[in-house]
Amino acid sequence: MLKYYFLLFVFCFSTQVTAAPVTMPFEFVDNRIFVNIKINGEGPFVMMLDTGASNILDSATAAKLNIPTHDAFPIQGGGEFSVMASTGDVQLMDIAGLKFSNQKFMIVDISGMKNAIGFKKFDGLIGYEVFRSYITEINFEKKQLTLTAPIEFNTQPTGEVISFLGFDGTIPLVEATIDGVRGKFWLDTGDRAAMTLTTPFIQAHNLKAIYKPTFELITGWGIAGPLQTQIIRAGQVTLGKETFVRPVLRLPTATKGGMTSTTADGTIGNELLHRFNLTINYFKRQIVLTRNAFYNNEYNFDRSGMWLMTEGANFKVLDVFKNSPADKAGLQIGDIVTAVDNTPTAILFLPSLRDQLSSPQSKAVTLSIESQKIKRDVVILLEDLVP
Repeated sequence: MLKYYFLLFVFCFSTQVTAAPVTMPFEFVDNRIFVNIKINGEGPFVMMLDTGASNILDSATAAKLNIPTHDAFPIQGGGEFSVMASTGDVQLMDIAGLKFSNQKFMIVDISGMKNAIGFKKFDGLIGYEVFRSYITEINFEKKQLTLTAPIEFNTQPTGEVISFLGFDGTIPLVEATIDGVRGKFWLDTGDRAAMTLTTPFIQAHNLKAIYKPTFELITGWGIAGPLQTQIIRAGQVTLGKETFVRPVLRLPTATKGGMTSTTADGTIGNELLHRFNLTINYFKRQIVLTRNAFYNNEYNFDRSGMWLMTEGANFKVLDVFKNSPADKAGLQIGDIVTAVDNTPTAILFLPSLRDQLSSPQSKAVTLSIESQKIKRDVVILLEDLVP
């Protein structure tokens, strides 16, 4: 989560549109799409493909490339905090041979997000500049991304056609309903959740009283810091003619920042979208959803009640909620995790551990902990936290 207010800042750019379709692989990590690109002839650099973003480059990567920066300004994402960014001038962005010249990038330190999520390599984000230039097909089954110039796009994708209501800045808006409550939502391939709702929408429809969430936890991290949310399970969500039964939704508790916006009612994220192969067409202002092999996957959520981040070769406990399995096992904020089930964290991938902690097949996990120079092992007995 890392957008909304500050991504209404629209950059000017130049694109040399290539006619022939280009297909490239992507990695799907933490419910996000990552592709390799080149910048000013160097790379590859690992970028998140995000409909909720424009060009963003990590400040450390920009420094290595000697990219000139200017015009410092504050930015704010899904959480309550803000950080400083600047504008960077990139001569050439190359995505699998597709050339984007004279690009403006937002330059900002994203190391906090990288560590909090556990990405091994993360150099920035690409979004609007790609989607407004090419029709974009995302095949989650094959983990392939295809970009096609509009004049060459002759495919008639089968599936549910969802027309955009319009754009909020550079972000598409679509209509959806949550248990019959209608709203307009950002189409957000940068959101790991099924949906994340804005606080005005939550308050207007009295959702906390209706769904009675039982806990609050860090459930994500954006450029400007943590996203603290309550978690609920809706009866059903509808998007066009597609119905999603019992998805897990996030209710942010922020009192300021992007998730307090009144220009949209929340996001539709990849926990819903990855159940389809997508054709995103900004020229026709629509997205086509074609069901894939992941369509009937369960909607799971973390069963430990904690949020971990990477810290060097180890993991660090960043948040624990009271009476959760992690809390009952004695985990505390600040504890250092050095091994999981006797496997050193140095060779583990944190997003994969999150998948393990969310799986109903996982019953328990043993963590090796260091706290105040005392080493101990704790066993977390996992349980469903979102009925």
